[in-house]
Amino acid sequence: MSHAFALPRPHVQGLPAVRTFRAFNRDPLAALDHAKATWGDRARFAVAGEHTVLLSDPEDIAEVLVTRAADFRKDVGTRRLQLIVGPGLLTLEGDTWRQRRKLAAPSLKRAHIASYADVMVRHTEEAALDLLAHPEGRDLHAVLMGVTLRIVVECLLGTNLPTDVRVVEHAMADSVAGFAGWQQSWRRFLPGWVPTAPRRRMRRGAEALDAVIRAVIAQRRQDATGNDLLSRLMVAQDEAGLGLDDEALRGEVATMFLAGHETTALALLFALHLLSRHPAERARAEAEIQAAAGDGPLGLDHVRQLPFTAAVITEAMRLYPPAWAVGREALTDLEDLRCGPVRKGTQLIVSPWLVHRDARWHAEPLRFVPQRWIDQPVRERPRFTYLPFGGGPRVCIGNHFAEMEAVLVLATLLRRVRLDVPQAHVLQLRPSITLRPTGAVPVRVTANHRPD
Repeated sequence: MSHAFALPRPHVQGLPAVRTFRAFNRDPLAALDHAKATWGDRARFAVAGEHTVLLSDPEDIAEVLVTRAADFRKDVGTRRLQLIVGPGLLTLEGDTWRQRRKLAAPSLKRAHIASYADVMVRHTEEAALDLLAHPEGRDLHAVLMGVTLRIVVECLLGTNLPTDVRVVEHAMADSVAGFAGWQQSWRRFLPGWVPTAPRRRMRRGAEALDAVIRAVIAQRRQDATGNDLLSRLMVAQDEAGLGLDDEALRGEVATMFLAGHETTALALLFALHLLSRHPAERARAEAEIQAAAGDGPLGLDHVRQLPFTAAVITEAMRLYPPAWAVGREALTDLEDLRCGPVRKGTQLIVSPWLVHRDARWHAEPLRFVPQRWIDQPVRERPRFTYLPFGGGPRVCIGNHFAEMEAVLVLATLLRRVRLDVPQAHVLQLRPSITLRPTGAVPVRVTANHRPD
C-alpha cells in the first residue's frame, strides 16, 4: 500500500502492554478472557514493536481465514515450529504448500481413512485391557497420548517403527515443552543463538524425533507398498511427475506426529473428564454404543450410529479446544479489513477458546450439553462460531481422521472400562502449542457393566 493511513491506537501499549504480556505468559486463558471482556471482539496490543490483534467476531474471522486468506500467512509462532517439524503442511506457505497439500489430500479423504478404523479399535482395546490389568496410579492424559500415538504410528508408518514408541513420546514431549518455554516467555525476544534451557530441550527432542523419522523413511524406501500414509506419500506425484523427496517426507511425518495424535488425545481426555462429572450423559453414551454394536466388535459402520457419542466429542472440543489459538500475519499493509486497518507484519490471533465460550453463539456456554449438537448440528450454525480445526484453505487436513478416531476410541473405552477422575481433582490447563493439562490427570479404573 503506497499511501499512509491512520491505524487505530492499540488498546494496550507501553508499560501496561508489558504487564499484559507477563499476565498472558502466566495464565494465557485468563488473559484472553480479560482482553475480550475489556476491549471486545477486536483487541489491539503493541509489545516490543510487535503489533497483535485478537479477533473474536465470526465475520472478522471468516474474512481473515477465508475471503482474504491470500493477504496473510501463518503467524510467527507457527512458523517457528519449523524448528521441530521442519517444512511441512503446518508451516509451509505459497506454491510449495499448495503443491504439498495437493499431494497429501487424497490420502486423507474419508474413503482412504475408513480403512484405519480397525487399527483404531484394536489399539484402544489393548489399552483398555492394560488399564484393567494395571488400574492403580494411572495418568489418563498419558494413557490417551499412548493410544493415539500408537494409532498414528501404524496408520502413518505401518508397523515398522525402528525403536520403542516411547522414544517418540519422549521426543515429542521435550519438543513441545521446550517450544512453549521459549515462546511463552521473555525468552522469545532473545536472538536465536542464545542457548536458553527451553531451546536446548526443544532441540534435543527435535533431533531425537528426526533420527527416528529418517530411519523409517530410509527403511520404507526399500518397500513403499502398504496402506499407511507414508507409503501413499512416497508414491504420490504431481502433474509433472514429481513426488516428495526425503526432506519433504520428513516434514510431513513430523507434522503428523505433532498434529495427528496430541490433539485427538486431548479431545478424548476432556470428553472423558466431562463424562466422569456428568453420569447421565455417560450412561446415555454407553446405552447408545450398546444399542449400536451389541456384544460384537465396534467398527467403521457404527460411527454413524453414534450421534450422541460424537456430540460428546464435539462438546468437549467446544469447551476445551485443543487448538486453542489460530494465528495469521499480514503480508502487506491492509487498510480495508472489517476489524480496521493493519500494517504489514501485524499478528492476527483467533482464539476458539473465546468464540466457543461466547453466549452469543452457544447458550449457557460454560455448561456441558452434548445435546446442543443434535438439536443444532455444526452445519446449521453460523460459520466460525465453532472452529476446532481452523478454517479456510488452511483448515486441518486431518480433521476427518481425527473425528473418526475420537468417536471410535471413546466408544471402545466406554464399552470396556469405567474411567472416573476423582472429584477432588481440578483440571488445570496450560496452553502451549495445544491446550494441555498442567500435570497428571488421575483416574480410577473399573470394568464397565454394560447397561441392559
